[in-house]
Amino acid sequence: MNVELVRVFAHKNTTKWHEYKVMRPVDGTNEAVALADLGYTRVDVVEKRKVLSTEPEIGGVELSGSILRIQWGLLDVDKRSKPTVYIYKEGDTKGEVLFGIGEEVEIELLMQPDERPLP
Repeated sequence: MNVELVRVFAHKNTTKWHEYKVMRPVDGTNEAVALADLGYTRVDVVEKRKVLSTEPEIGGVELSGSILRIQWGLLDVDKRSKPTVYIYKEGDTKGEVLFGIGEEVEIELLMQPDERPLP
């Protein structure tokens, strides 16, 4: 299996959206898929047994067609981490790993500190 490492640079306490097109095999080729059309209703970003964001309660994560949008700067993440992104269908408590260690796509997040002066 070829693993794609996606290196993300984010700045703490910022609202920039990072977008990821979700691709799945269909008839031997990878195609963009609308996760909501497949019944997925929830996304969790998890690190070290802690849910960092659950759409939509905390914000910072959205599903829009075949696009997963994450505001990494709003999440409580270590300076350098490899979070796992889980997706869930209605009523599913186990979920599936969309991105993470050992999957086709791994995310390495490099969080930059908020260097603005305090008010």
